[in-house]
Amino acid sequence: MTSTKKSIYIALFNTLDERIALSKKAISQIQESKKNDNKSSMGDKYETGREVMQAELNKHETQISQAYLLKKQLDLIKLNKTYTQVEFGSLIITKDTNYFISIGLGEVIIKEESYLAISIGSPIGQVMKHKKVGDSIQFREKNIIIKEII
Repeated sequence: MTSTKKSIYIALFNTLDERIALSKKAISQIQESKKNDNKSSMGDKYETGREVMQAELNKHETQISQAYLLKKQLDLIKLNKTYTQVEFGSLIITKDTNYFISIGLGEVIIKEESYLAISIGSPIGQVMKHKKVGDSIQFREKNIIIKEII
């Protein structure tokens, strides 16, 4: 199962790399538009357009910063560590859902199996924190039994 954990880890890194690439491409396009945008006789319309472009530019720069922060957090995971309780970096197997306690990026599919990449700070992450194999937790009117921690 360690290879599965590594595959999830790699998939998360790839997702973040894709987000960074898309935002960089958008920034490049916005900068090109700003260069090619000539001031027209419609003064206010020109300024509004520039403000909208600047807001989009800021949004993409923020998304890039956030993606790099998430990559730094992923870097802290010790893939070869043996986990005996739920903590950052552990892979949790339950009857219904599998969780990778890492960063909150949502569902990752590996070999037709679904895993939820969640933060330890998320509501369910907080409920699971420090639980061990065999422990039962209640979350949103659902009983979850931890079958395995990897």
